[in-house]
Formats: sequence, C-alpha cells, structure tokens
Amino acid sequence: MKKFLLPVFMAFIFAGCVSSSPEGYTLSVSPQTLQENVAKEFPIQKDLAVGSIKLQEPKIGLKEGSDRMQTAINFTYKPPFLSAQTGTIDLSGQIKYDKKRSAFYLLKPEVDELKFNETSLTTKIFTSIKSLNKGVMQKVIDGVFQQFPIYKLAPNTLSGKLLQKTVKDAKIKNGQLLITFGMPE
Repeated sequence: MKKFLLPVFMAFIFAGCVSSSPEGYTLSVSPQTLQENVAKEFPIQKDLAVGSIKLQEPKIGLKEGSDRMQTAINFTYKPPFLSAQTGTIDLSGQIKYDKKRSAFYLLKPEVDELKFNETSLTTKIFTSIKSLNKGVMQKVIDGVFQQFPIYKLAPNTLSGKLLQKTVKDAKIKNGQLLITFGMPE
C-alpha cells in the first residue's frame, strides 16, 4: 500500500499543492477552492417556527494568524404578515474531518455578528431582540454546516479513496486549509 500511495503524493508535490515534512504530506487548499465548494450548496431555503429564511452568496475567508474559517452569508428572512428582511450573518469556526464521509466540516460555527440591511420598524424590533435572533440563526447555521461540507476529498477517484484513509490532521494556517496525510499503518 505504501508503495502505491507514494506516486499519488508525488503527483501532488509536483503540482505544487502538497509539501512534505516529518509529519507527512500536507495538501494546501486555497480560500478560492473552499469558496467554490461551499457556493455549490447555496442558496438554501429553511422553514422556521416563525417564517422562513433563505441563505445565499456565502463568502469564505481564512485570515492570516487565525485558526478559524470566517464566512459571511447573505440572508432573507420572511416573517409572517411582515415584509422580508435582508442582512448578513458573519460566522466562524474550526475545521473537522469526517472520515466516513471523506469530507471537512465547519466545527461548531459561531454567529459572530448578525446585521440587518434595511432600516425599518421591523428591523428596529429585530435589533432590539438581537440575542433571540442570533440564537435562531445559530440553530440554522449549525444545521447547514453539519449537513454540507466545506471541502470533500474526491471519493470516486482512486487517489481520493486512498487519501481519505490517510488524513492525519486538518487546520487553518497562513490563510490556507492545510490537510496533513500520513502513510497508513
């Protein structure tokens, strides 16, 4: 098995997206690649106990010096009997790898900020009960990011099947998602 995996890792090294270290081979995934993967899942429509919400246009960010992925998602909230409200949810979280699904997920995403774009009576009401809305948004975001991966190893390819068994670590560093692979034992 080790002899077979070496050519796979070597191909990635020559492509410039994998580096080698004593810990193993590290694949560097750019914010643009993550953006493309996440954007495929949107827009997302969710019915709530009171009204409905549409999440759209996610924007992924990986800050230098941070171990968290930041995401801004535009939303439209339609409460019953009132006009729709638009805004942005800013959230962040760490990365976790799910070996069974060969996918990386946002771990415990936290709503950092909830912004409403319109200045109307209903927006003022929503702002005055912001913590309640933040809690509702937190539940929606938790459900979304548990269901949809931010990055997935290609499970239908030979290299993807081999790599998914060798993931040792995943972290955000220097504005990149770094996935470290080691040889299987």
